[in-house]
Amino acid sequence: ANLVVAIDARDVAGEGEPSRWEVCTHGGRRPTGIDAVDWAARMAAAGAGEVGHIPVEWPGETCGCGMRGCFESYVGGRSWAARLQRVTPPGSDTARRAGGPEHVRPEHVVEAARAGCAFARSEMERFTDYLARGIVTLGFLLDPSIVVLGTICVAAGEELCFAPLRAKVRARLWSNFAQHLAIEPAALGDELPARAGLCVALEALAER
Repeated sequence: ANLVVAIDARDVAGEGEPSRWEVCTHGGRRPTGIDAVDWAARMAAAGAGEVGHIPVEWPGETCGCGMRGCFESYVGGRSWAARLQRVTPPGSDTARRAGGPEHVRPEHVVEAARAGCAFARSEMERFTDYLARGIVTLGFLLDPSIVVLGTICVAAGEELCFAPLRAKVRARLWSNFAQHLAIEPAALGDELPARAGLCVALEALAER
């Protein structure tokens, strides 16, 4: 396989209607108008798989797909934000930066971790642990030459994310796989979510 696609989707059906799932961008927050089932079928026909639902815990956290322990429920921005709003200590620097625990998002964790907040650093450690689990699975399954990561990882940078992540992957992946596996930040950096949303919009217009 040369391509793996993760799809964020929400059930947009009205009350009393059968489920109707729509593709979303920006961690599931922005709708695109694209039918998720049709999109998944199209991606599957192109050779893609659904990496976000590889199990990394058993039974684990409940995922938006209805299963438990999915990769996405540990490293997806929306899932992580929901966890942070449950577990962030009210008196922590992370909570202060967000204006209260109920408003905490991954970007607040990154900021607070850089400033030395113990809670934020423990959350970054947990994030890279689970991210490594998913990448190791892909390493054994697909033997990729590069894994490109965006959004949260780009914001966190080398010290908080990429360096510890590479070390964790090397510790769990056979050397013949690990020696040629590069784990790198997306070149688009902070522009990645906006450009991804633009590509989806243009794709939808082209299909009309």
